[in-house]
Amino acid sequence: MPLSMMLQGRIEALESHLNRARDAAESRLPLEGSPVREEDWKNAFESVHDESQIELVKLANLRDRLDGDDGLALGEGWRQFATIQEESERIFRECLELLGGLVFRDRRLDGDICHLADALMREQAAHVGKAPAIAIPSHDAAVTAAPRRIAHVRFPEWDVWTLPLVAHEYGRLAITESKTIKTFMEELEANAVRELGVGRPEVEQRVRLLLADAFGAFTTGPAYACALMLLRLDLISATPASRALVDQRVRMVCGMVDAADDAVDHRIQNGIHGTLATWWKEAINSLPPPLPGPGGPLDGLTIDPGSVYKQFSQYSWPYVGYDQENWLRAQEWGTAWLKQLELNNDPVKPKIVETDKLRDVLNASWYVRMRRPEWTTKGAGITRSLCQEIADAQQRPRKKKSGRATPKPKPEPARW
Repeated sequence: MPLSMMLQGRIEALESHLNRARDAAESRLPLEGSPVREEDWKNAFESVHDESQIELVKLANLRDRLDGDDGLALGEGWRQFATIQEESERIFRECLELLGGLVFRDRRLDGDICHLADALMREQAAHVGKAPAIAIPSHDAAVTAAPRRIAHVRFPEWDVWTLPLVAHEYGRLAITESKTIKTFMEELEANAVRELGVGRPEVEQRVRLLLADAFGAFTTGPAYACALMLLRLDLISATPASRALVDQRVRMVCGMVDAADDAVDHRIQNGIHGTLATWWKEAINSLPPPLPGPGGPLDGLTIDPGSVYKQFSQYSWPYVGYDQENWLRAQEWGTAWLKQLELNNDPVKPKIVETDKLRDVLNASWYVRMRRPEWTTKGAGITRSLCQEIADAQQRPRKKKSGRATPKPKPEPARW
């Protein structure tokens, strides 16, 4: 078979595969166990559909040039085809992972943790005025060239204690869709390239990682810092570069929580953050020294959490960050649970009202866990149940207000 015919055959086969990926993005699976809203499905598969179409256009142009009068050299044709095929393989992997993840969560093998992750991201999307994302089970959090409307819930971290970390992946999306944050981020990247002498791609990846952490702490509160520092960050790796990365992430999330705290009363510091900082310092001091050797090129990167908090809270997303009022609600619930534990009583769920959010439950539960380690097991069930109740309430349509005069509000019922 002539090489030209072989290349034409491969172009036709790849076109067929790309059409299949594009069609999969357009047709919805019949999901019943854990349904996905049509809008969320469309947002999740948007990149698969659009990028499949782009590669199809490239293949059509390549075929035209091979058949045309300009006489594209066969070797150049194979080189262009190889580039298109490589990009297509990435699209196929993403499509398969997304379809498999949706089927997996539809079987409810994840304990419905993805359903709760969806609800948490809907809260954050409402805060920042953007479209939400959907969560799928995954071995690891995939880092793609561009943020997707997909959050990867890492296996085996399918529990409520790591649920706050979903905010990081939604944060990667939110910071790129905000014009003011994007400008701020580009300034940080340009300064780092100039000061550190490092290539732009490496700096961009690190800056966006840290700003996504900042978003997690800004929108979710100290629960994000607890989950990240106590359950996720790698303390075992002993290379100087890995230690520097961990230190940068800790400084960012702790700085964001401190910035949200009351400057006089230090309620969050006294309630949870001071204990977290002490535990972290003890853990770091117990580690062996890092291995000898050169550090990484980004070890010297510094971003002031105070300036990030100011950018988020004053210029990009005012009135939506985690604040003292949110903490007081979490502390109220947590204090009630601690009293019940002291009396050896089973913890009781508070009554949920319309303004309650998943982040309130997560922070209340971490508040208790930092004081009573047995809450890790005892509190997981009630935390999950409360999150589920709030998530279900968010999905129910709200009653429309009538044109009548607003009646005098009744006093709020007791929460316990």
